[in-house]
Amino acid sequence: MRPPNLTNWQIIVLTATLFSLVHYPFVWLMIPTFVLALVYGYLFLKERNIYVLGFFHGWLGAICFYTIVDRDPFVEIFLR
Repeated sequence: MRPPNLTNWQIIVLTATLFSLVHYPFVWLMIPTFVLALVYGYLFLKERNIYVLGFFHGWLGAICFYTIVDRDPFVEIFLR
């Protein structure tokens, strides 16, 4: 369902903004999240495949969590 009078790019920018706000107050995380959400939004509207985007979101999130936060999410989830 599409909101009335919005172009594809307006929808992409709006959703990227909302998605980056979810990562507040970490500005260092909000900016790359916004940029990646622009790319993901474009790819979704082009390909209509949410599964690939979900996979890459989880994979990239785990890598960032491991390298930036210095915690291993897989150990925390599966080896508790």
